This record gives sequence, C-alpha cells and structure tokens, in this order.
Amino acid sequence: MGDKMDAVKDFLVESVLEVITEHGKEAAKAQIKEIATKESIEIAATVGSDMIGSMIPGIGSAISSYRTQKQLNNLNILIMELEKKIEEIRTNFENQTQENKKTLDAIFEIVIYKATNTNQDEKIKYMVHGFTTLTATQNVSYDISYLFYDVIDRMTVLDIATLKISYPFFWGAEQNNGKSFNDIMDEFGIDYYQYNSVRDNLYRMGLLENQYDDVLEKDLDLLVNRVNNINEVVISIQEALGNPKKKMKKLNNNSKSKLKAKDRLKISKFGKEFIEFFIENET
Repeated sequence: MGDKMDAVKDFLVESVLEVITEHGKEAAKAQIKEIATKESIEIAATVGSDMIGSMIPGIGSAISSYRTQKQLNNLNILIMELEKKIEEIRTNFENQTQENKKTLDAIFEIVIYKATNTNQDEKIKYMVHGFTTLTATQNVSYDISYLFYDVIDRMTVLDIATLKISYPFFWGAEQNNGKSFNDIMDEFGIDYYQYNSVRDNLYRMGLLENQYDDVLEKDLDLLVNRVNNINEVVISIQEALGNPKKKMKKLNNNSKSKLKAKDRLKISKFGKEFIEFFIENET
C-alpha cells in the first residue's frame, strides 16, 4: 500500500487524498500520521516539557501525552473535513500548473501543522475551506496564504464569529447569517464591554478598520469649502460697502452641514478577503 503510493504520487496533497479515498478513515489516520504529522508530534512532545519534567518527574510525559493525543484528535477532524471537499480539491489540484502544485503542497503543510496544533478544533473546517479555495486559484501566493493562516491561527472562535457578523453583505440582504451581536454575546456568555474588546482585537489585526479615518477627510474638505465661502462673503460685503453697486455674495444653504466622522469600527478590505477565503457561504 505504501509502496504503491510512493511510486505514483509526487505531491503531499495527492498522497493524503489517495490515503483518504482508498483506505477509509481508520487506515487514513495511521497513514497521514506517518506522512504529515510525525515531526510535529515529536516537536510537541519535547518543546516546553523537558525543563518541567526534570523538576517534577512524570509531568513532562503527561504533558507530552496530552499534546500528542490532542494532535491526533485534531488530525481525525482534519481528515473528516478533507473528505467533505475531497473531489473538489482533487479536481482543482489536477488542473493546476506544476509550479502551483509545489506552492500548494507547501501551503498544505502549513494547513496540517496549524490544524493539528490548534487549541480550538472548530477552526479546522475553516482551514480546509481556505485550502479548497486556494486550489481553484490561478495565482497561488505562499506569502499571502501564510499570512491568512497565521491570522486564523491567532484568532479564537469568538473572534471569527464576531468578524462574520461585521460583513453582512457576504450573507446577502444584510442578514448577518441570521445573527446579531446580541446572539454572539448570548452564545459565548460575554457582556457588551467584552464584545467591544473582541472588536478592538480584530481592529489590531487589521480585520476591522475605523470608519472615522474614511469620513474625516470628507469632513475636512467640507470645512474648507465652508470657510472659503465665508471668506468670499466677507470680501463681497467689504467691497459692497465701498461700492454700493457691488453685489454681495450669500452664504451657501448647506453652510451648516453636520460633520459625519464618528469613531466606529467596520470590516476592512483585509477582513472581507479573510471571510471570503475561509468562510463558506451556505445561504
């Protein structure tokens, strides 16, 4: 079985899909562990545990065992999510250039590492959907893909849920996928101040932006126009005082227009791209 795979498949993506397709879930677990996660499990079993283990006998092996089991559980979820997309990924991958296949292989290693090491396995489905999206892309960028996976790795499920309702047009007719910020607070058991703290975190990651910056420039242009109009009126009054035949200018009707700049967060271009990359629109 292993010899057949090694002889036929040149890419990690193809090898993993072959295992999942031909040998079922139970066999796939063992095979993919050997192909993709052996190194990451060995790293997890040693990093951060040696020093503690030397001070408290037994705790190092307990931590290593927990981490390894967590990785294997995540790996099982990764396999199940890949199964859902397997035909789409395979078809897209076969139609890619050799250069893109190499890049996708490198990105797939990132997906495996991030998925097997995430603390919240709910994010794995997003990682797989993102990779599926990539396999259909003509210009595959490793750097941009790494950025996207690095960001989702640093996010929590709460972060993702909060970002999703910030992009209503993705779901159509501003439905927010049927959720509001009140639903998010109820679902995760947080208050409004904690919800705003999550949005501030998304702002720091560049997924949200402050609309104040967008509107401020327009407000400044408006103020400049108003000041210029006032100056013109004052000058015309002065000229009219010296020459009664001179016609005085009037203030514009909209000289009292209200400034619109407010300190309010909204989804950024990067946030929209992030949603479109990782989140499947099921509507």
